[in-house]
Amino acid sequence: MLVSGIFFGVMHFDLYRIIPISAMGIALAYLYERSGSLLTPMIAHSVWNTFMLIMLYTAGNLTITG
Repeated sequence: MLVSGIFFGVMHFDLYRIIPISAMGIALAYLYERSGSLLTPMIAHSVWNTFMLIMLYTAGNLTITG
């Protein structure tokens, strides 16, 4: 889990957030091991990304034009 979590963090190519992203990768690996299904960490990853988009949008760092 540790190796896959660090790999997850490195593959995001973000040196400033490598530690929290790696921690999330470890958590996702744990969810996979615990549930035995890829669907669980996929849903968790989607929820996290949605939360981050909402945070960026409400902070004014992201504009959505349409």
